[in-house]
Amino acid sequence: MRHSPLLCFIFLQLIPHYIYRVVARLVSHVPSHVRQTMEFIRPIVEERSAKMKEFGENWDDAPVRQPICSKLSLYDYVIHTMGAQSDMLMWLMIEAEGVERSLEGWTRRLLNLDFTSVQTTSLVSLHRAPFLSSLFHRFLITHRRRRSHSHSTAC
Repeated sequence: MRHSPLLCFIFLQLIPHYIYRVVARLVSHVPSHVRQTMEFIRPIVEERSAKMKEFGENWDDAPVRQPICSKLSLYDYVIHTMGAQSDMLMWLMIEAEGVERSLEGWTRRLLNLDFTSVQTTSLVSLHRAPFLSSLFHRFLITHRRRRSHSHSTAC
């Protein structure tokens, strides 16, 4: 059953703080999102884990993110890595250690990265909107002045 985030927020504000964590877990959708994403990436993780066990971390055509060499231009880097796959999941799988090497751990990290990237993009867009609207406003004023000036001289 889906609940509105606003209703959940209001509900959580009304409950006593000593049972806040328990109620927040009951209302949260994070566990269901983790389960859904785990079902989605399970075949990919199983295939890659098998290849990592068989060939080690660096097999041919492994989807690993390559580091950018500072001596290469961006164009050269793109051309150099065009054939190579670039995959965040594989990067997380290689870097994980100990308890982190589980399907649930990789899933939570992927969802966390997804959330942070969307939030960062939204915040940047939100902070740029007033600046862009002021530029547009200045452009309109300048355009109207030029237009009115050209009409007045044309007559």
